[in-house]
Amino acid sequence: MALTSEETLEITAALARMGLIDAGETPELTPLAGGISSLIARVRTSQGSLCVKRALPQLKVPVEWKVPVERSAAEVGWMRIAGRVAPGSVPAILGEDPVGKAFAMAWLDPTDHPVWKSQLLDGIADVSTARAVGAALSAVHTACAEDVGIARAFANDANFDRIRLDPYFRAAAQVHPDCAPALHAL
Repeated sequence: MALTSEETLEITAALARMGLIDAGETPELTPLAGGISSLIARVRTSQGSLCVKRALPQLKVPVEWKVPVERSAAEVGWMRIAGRVAPGSVPAILGEDPVGKAFAMAWLDPTDHPVWKSQLLDGIADVSTARAVGAALSAVHTACAEDVGIARAFANDANFDRIRLDPYFRAAAQVHPDCAPALHAL
């Protein structure tokens, strides 16, 4: 999978707006697998490697499935909170580009930071990893549970519905009407 010239230009422009590349620099961009709602790439700049993520208005599926790109700001906000509450639980945010609906974060080499989902799919279930993930999630939930300001800032139910419920449960219910009542109940 390769980036289109348009995607390359958009990511490079976002990196420039974030001040993460030198004037006139052409960074090396390597698309990364994963996700159906974002373009994610490793970026090699004159200053080192980083990771950029740009929200897409169309899910990476064969049918038309539009989703709001404003969700990028909520993801950055959550990562900042999680990073404060549970240090080391998320990559550091290096920049945010509201114009391009993109953000940059520290590059975590998969050799040192394997993707837990991939490990689980490969049958690797390390109890210490599960414990660490649970502790981080518990810390974030505990810190945010009673915060009305955070609840207001993250009132993104419509986005959750369009990105997580429609493409999975409702789409599956349409294809498998015999399972529709159970899927709609979920």
